[in-house]
Amino acid sequence: MSYKPSTSSLGLGQYYLSKTSGHLNTNDYLTFNAISALSGASINADELTLPKGQYLIECSLAADRTNGYYSKCEYRIELGGSLVGTVGAMDYYSSQTVGNISCDSASAEFEISQSTVLKIKITDATLNETTASTASTLDYSSLLIRRRY
Repeated sequence: MSYKPSTSSLGLGQYYLSKTSGHLNTNDYLTFNAISALSGASINADELTLPKGQYLIECSLAADRTNGYYSKCEYRIELGGSLVGTVGAMDYYSSQTVGNISCDSASAEFEISQSTVLKIKITDATLNETTASTASTLDYSSLLIRRRY
């Protein structure tokens, strides 16, 4: 499949991502907040239900370091319970400075024939100190959806 939108059949949606409380942990899901909602899509906290169509999704996640320990955080786009697309990864191995921001993106291209739930899942929040915690502030984190129908 190749995503080739025409101007008459293109839908756009933009969302910012947040975490309801605490630090990012493995198997957490992020919450969707509409900036410009995609027509036909609906939000239920950490679930975004997409209508049928062809999609190109880009997710950017940026987080602040909240402690001085080495840590990393990987995330993926989950579609209908399956992980799709590329891995987004933020790591803090290069510096132990509190307040450093790390950012990376994940993307996926797919076609669905019926309404399907999309989620953003933290797949690995690895810490090298048992008392450490990964980043919690998701400033500048967003999801951009392009839909062809």
